[in-house]
Amino acid sequence: MTILSHLTELERRHVALEEQIRYEQLHPLTDTIRVQELKRKKLYLKEQIENLKKSTASDISDHRNVSQSIPLAV
Repeated sequence: MTILSHLTELERRHVALEEQIRYEQLHPLTDTIRVQELKRKKLYLKEQIENLKKSTASDISDHRNVSQSIPLAV
């Protein structure tokens, strides 16, 4: 699985949890424990997404810095 496909899957699952939370909250007898559990999962996914984005941005930045510091043969 590529980083991009992994990131896309995490974002898809994050949106699905958001929809599920909304659905759960619409019911008059909302199971608050269930909603809290879903929110924790959603937050965990959000943290994974942010960490992956930071890691990827850092890797790209590091790669650019290394390639810029390599002298070209004359």
